[in-house]
Amino acid sequence: MPDDMLDATHGGPIRVSTNSKREVQHALYRVRLRLAEPLPQARTALVDVVIHGQPYAIAADWLRTLGSAIIRESGF
Repeated sequence: MPDDMLDATHGGPIRVSTNSKREVQHALYRVRLRLAEPLPQARTALVDVVIHGQPYAIAADWLRTLGSAIIRESGF
């Protein structure tokens, strides 16, 4: 599955910029973060977070698992 299928430019619901980076515009995601070490003061702050990830195809993983099970069970 191409990673741009959810782009608004391809009919999806996610608006992206028109530059070559295809950055998401006006996105709000609720996440929980765990700090590596506690802050000196307990307080609430607004921050910008960049999350890097790799594309992941669920169907390909499922097919790989199915194929390995078929090979294992068939005695190859």
